[in-house]
Amino acid sequence: EDGSAIRITGGEKQGIHREGLDLCSDVTIDCTDAILGTTVKVETIEGLRDLYIPPGTQPGEKLKIVQLGARDIKRPNHRGDHNFVIKVKIPKNISDQARSLVEDLAALKGTRGISVPGDETIDQGNLRNRSHHSSAGKKSSFWGSVRNLFR
Repeated sequence: EDGSAIRITGGEKQGIHREGLDLCSDVTIDCTDAILGTTVKVETIEGLRDLYIPPGTQPGEKLKIVQLGARDIKRPNHRGDHNFVIKVKIPKNISDQARSLVEDLAALKGTRGISVPGDETIDQGNLRNRSHHSSAGKKSSFWGSVRNLFR
């Protein structure tokens, strides 16, 4: 044999596909969770796990949980990762209040017409190094309002 055989115990799980030793899944989150960050439960071959979504996560961004992929049959201690592609759900219909808040945010940040590059993979083990600042007062109240309006 050439060592390319891979064994996944427990059979296939819906929504998980294999790319070599790595496993891949899509995760859909709300746009406010992409902006503010959250933790979601994700299906893995070992059951549900927490996946930390850092603030500022972009659509199509890849997050991974290391060593949670398929095992190499020739090297049982070697294991791939489980990669998650983030899909961001943008509401099609929003209330007048939500629209007003989003327009205020766009005016505040000057974000209209700005393109953001993407396609980076983030290792869950290194996410704690990514800064996460919480603000108090008016800014916090604004973000809380935006999050609540889209839920």
